Amino acid sequence: MGFDDAMKVLNAPALPQPPTFKGSTKSERRAFMREYQRYTSQIMALQSTGYRPFLMSVGECIDLFSKRRIVMFDFGKSHGDVTEAPWGVWFMEAHDEEPVELDALKKP
Repeated sequence: MGFDDAMKVLNAPALPQPPTFKGSTKSERRAFMREYQRYTSQIMALQSTGYRPFLMSVGECIDLFSKRRIVMFDFGKSHGDVTEAPWGVWFMEAHDEEPVELDALKKP
């Protein structure tokens, strides 16, 4: 195969942009995870049609300054010591509702 035999993409779909997390509260984490899950499903849909777009990991979608602050205070580590798995767990903890948060929904 020579250089001329390479496949060329003439009409590629616009790739979805990954969301960026810049917050720290549970509600901001929930909103980010909803955006990230939508982004992931869009990328997976494109992969099923034969394209191979790159899926950004959750840890790479966090603003650098927010990442350092969160790792320092929530994880108690250096920002280089936290891998992808703890980030996924940290974001999914926002989906766990505490009983105090649910009391506001109860009617008197």
